[in-house]
Amino acid sequence: MPKLKLGQEINFTTTNNPTKVFTAKISRIGASFENESKTIAIHCLVVGDKTGLIDGMNTSGSISVDNVTSTAVPNTAIVEADGKNYIFIETNKQPAEEQENHNHGSDETLQQEPHVHEHNDGEEHEHEHDSTADSKNINFEKIEVIKGVSHLGYTAINPIVEIPANTRIVIKNAFFINAKMSGTVGHSH
Repeated sequence: MPKLKLGQEINFTTTNNPTKVFTAKISRIGASFENESKTIAIHCLVVGDKTGLIDGMNTSGSISVDNVTSTAVPNTAIVEADGKNYIFIETNKQPAEEQENHNHGSDETLQQEPHVHEHNDGEEHEHEHDSTADSKNINFEKIEVIKGVSHLGYTAINPIVEIPANTRIVIKNAFFINAKMSGTVGHSH
């Protein structure tokens, strides 16, 4: 409450259209708690486009109280396993089964053979790969992260170990990579 002030901008979405973001400014801040909910009423005036808004609609809002930047990834890049959160990065490390009985901690990697490539024209083309030296393997490493604030499909992360600059992070299908690593992909009868 001490960080809220008159004229401050808020962003909000409606529950029936969570992709459209509206803007409003705080016009009045209540002076006492509501009895039942123990909340303080804040009144706002919508600024800009009001198309689609109807009195009494349910909304979800966010108020920026500090200008803080953080490393964030799409929500689909984070997987939860054993009560911890992880992302996957592309790595040069060899998969665990190819290492010569060396155990270097809990780093897990998954080797994936690429089959589809996207070209500059935006079309995807399938290529045959010879299993000789010209074939490229992509290895993934599971990195534990601490999740921060989530907003508009992105979540702030704080990796447990340092990730080098320009590291490629898996942003889609992380769930499937995790399933493949843990051996839970396949059929059960």
